[in-house]
Amino acid sequence: LKEIGLEEGEPFIVFRPPEEKAAYLSSLRSMNLVDLMKFVVSKGVKVVLFPRYFDQRKAAERLEGVIIPKRALDTLSLYSYSSLIITGGGTMAREGSMLGVPSISLFPLDYPLYVNDYLEKKGFPIYRFRSYEEALPLISEILESPESYRINTKPLLAELESPLAPIKYSLEELDCIC
Repeated sequence: LKEIGLEEGEPFIVFRPPEEKAAYLSSLRSMNLVDLMKFVVSKGVKVVLFPRYFDQRKAAERLEGVIIPKRALDTLSLYSYSSLIITGGGTMAREGSMLGVPSISLFPLDYPLYVNDYLEKKGFPIYRFRSYEEALPLISEILESPESYRINTKPLLAELESPLAPIKYSLEELDCIC
């Protein structure tokens, strides 16, 4: 936290903007990410931004209360101290929710996000919205009382199958093929 200018207990979110330039999204309106960051900062909460593109970085550099890490960080540790994770992808939201941190995935298409749906069904604090405007009420609620949205995920994680056995089996099968 100190490396990026934050103190323990200081409220912040982790934000990774949605993909904007992929061909499969070319017909969709871009989300106003600056408005989302301004909204979060207006609640007295800082934004740790992991931009996807140079133009996202440039737009955010002018905003008060937005921190853009200069190098790679231990994101799992960062998540655990954050109030909320907002991401346009799935990985950060999934990782954060499995740590018990409320996590929002902004994905504008009407495709199912099977892993997210599974985690939500199991009770992990993961939410999906198609636009940040749809997510604003929940974002506001979480920022008002982040601890009431955090959960202890140890019992949920204990119910999941360890991936080690299937990985070991697959590696052994590959060894037989080679």
